[in-house]
Amino acid sequence: RRAESAARGRLRGLGLSTFVEKTGGATAELAQVEVEEQGDIVAFVGTQDFGMGHATVFAQVLADELDVEFSRVRIEYGDTDQLRMGYGAHGSRGMRIGGGALVLGARVMLDKAKQLAAEHLEVALDDVQYAQGHCFILGTDRSVALGELARFARTKGDVLIGEYEYEVDGPSYTNGCHVCEVEIDPATGVVQVLAHVLVADVGKRVNPLIVDGQMHGGLTQGLGQALFENVVYAPDNGQLLSASFMDYNIPKADQCPDYTTGFTDTPTFDNPLGVKGAGECGMTGSPPAVINAVIDALYDSGVRHLDMPATPERVWRALHAK
Repeated sequence: RRAESAARGRLRGLGLSTFVEKTGGATAELAQVEVEEQGDIVAFVGTQDFGMGHATVFAQVLADELDVEFSRVRIEYGDTDQLRMGYGAHGSRGMRIGGGALVLGARVMLDKAKQLAAEHLEVALDDVQYAQGHCFILGTDRSVALGELARFARTKGDVLIGEYEYEVDGPSYTNGCHVCEVEIDPATGVVQVLAHVLVADVGKRVNPLIVDGQMHGGLTQGLGQALFENVVYAPDNGQLLSASFMDYNIPKADQCPDYTTGFTDTPTFDNPLGVKGAGECGMTGSPPAVINAVIDALYDSGVRHLDMPATPERVWRALHAK
């Protein structure tokens, strides 16, 4: 392929990077799982969703844990009237720590539901089992739904709710490998990313589609850092010159390749879901992979180093300086 590029007057390069990323941020999170009187489940979590899909994946986790329909679950976040603490979203911690709190909060709620069911059905607690939104007496067809137990709790001045403050011992370590292939036009210095492959270990993926989308977003951010994005100040007075997206260049869709992503899915054992941080690993290793590919393309021309961003001007100057 280098020969094919050379025949068209282009320079072809291949870059590789591996990474290990420490993820986690704040080590604790709080979650409450409550059953409403009509039988729906509402969860209050201390993390904050600003595009990561928490409303989907947290509801998915709860629906699986409680063995109920996904449509019966609602996620609430960002309301300090509802939850006494929360550390938000940072450090790729949402599912690992927030999701862990959610699972364990659901289990606390189920323990309380079984106690209420034992009282309501007038049986021993050991005889009460749970499945598919109902507490039932083992070996019989007698059962009571979670919604009915919530109404029963209300008559006692109580609420069917479980709360859990979950804390992990420390960070988890996401890791992976990036490979990038670029082609450079020596006449203009323009770098075209032809392909970018990422293989990552983010632990168990609760929602593979959302994780893949996060990888694509992170890869694009890394591409922007390597080739386009630059904060520029006027040298005489310090005035910021790249203060808007008219001047601060971020990648456009036609400047991004068709990404290829793969996952090894090695669960971690420090949380109930087996997940590691995923949100940042798309961009953790992509800038060095891109720059390594650029340097590889320019290597025969004597270029050994190039600062980010590798803009057409910088590439052209480095190439023609040699």
